[in-house]
Amino acid sequence: MNLLFLDTQIVVWLAEARLERLSPQATAAIEDPELLISPMVLLELEYLYEIKRILLQPLASAIGFSHWRF
Repeated sequence: MNLLFLDTQIVVWLAEARLERLSPQATAAIEDPELLISPMVLLELEYLYEIKRILLQPLASAIGFSHWRF
């Protein structure tokens, strides 16, 4: 089993369904492994939401991805 920690910007792009922003290599890399999000990424997402840089609430951004672990 491969584990992969996602960066904040990748989580935002995935939540916004902006897969065209990912390179083909990145898309292939995230299709197979178990995806992980660190608590720091959740904190960053909360901050971005508070300053209105993202529109989705942080946990709402991640809920659609049931295979993610926090």
